[in-house]
Amino acid sequence: MKMTTYTFTLVLRKSPEFTEETAAALYSCGCDDALASTQNGVPCLDFDREAKSFSDALLSAIGDVENCKINGKAAGIQVRRVELYDLVNAAEIARRAGITREYVRLLASGKRGPGKFPSPVCSCAGKALWSWVAVSAWLAASNKIKAEHPNIDLRDVELVNAMLTARDCEPTAKEIDRIKKTLFPKRRSKQRHRTKTFAAVCGAMAR
Repeated sequence: MKMTTYTFTLVLRKSPEFTEETAAALYSCGCDDALASTQNGVPCLDFDREAKSFSDALLSAIGDVENCKINGKAAGIQVRRVELYDLVNAAEIARRAGITREYVRLLASGKRGPGKFPSPVCSCAGKALWSWVAVSAWLAASNKIKAEHPNIDLRDVELVNAMLTARDCEPTAKEIDRIKKTLFPKRRSKQRHRTKTFAAVCGAMAR
């Protein structure tokens, strides 16, 4: 299968302190495809990772970060959440797609196009914000623009972030399994990908 480069950011916990030694250790532990930075004092790793799928890229990056060692001992670095940093408003969608803002409004309302335009992720100052990954994929599928992003499933991001948040509760393997069986019953074949991703993240969380 062809390898694809996926771009995403892992936001790390502030503790332990992120130092030059930490950055060097991460580089030697498989994160040589990441750029370390801080945003409002919070350490982040900006990845450009090659993998067969987005979920493979995401989970392997988290694994490399959290299994990092310094002088033979666990560095204690933990991922807090995954970010794509790709939010856009209607004006920016119009600019990137080469269409009018009014046409974006009509697409979003379902009055133009095939329908099922991505829902806004959030709003800021009363203006809706969309994920550009989701919008550009929809526009490409509707032949409005050329595809510019590799196949990124935003559900993978939501799932991993949900599990990272749940990890703060320190669930046991038994608790995770019980909840998984209740919330995620046997899936149909077209949903196996997300179930597989969930199982992989559960395995990483139950330590």
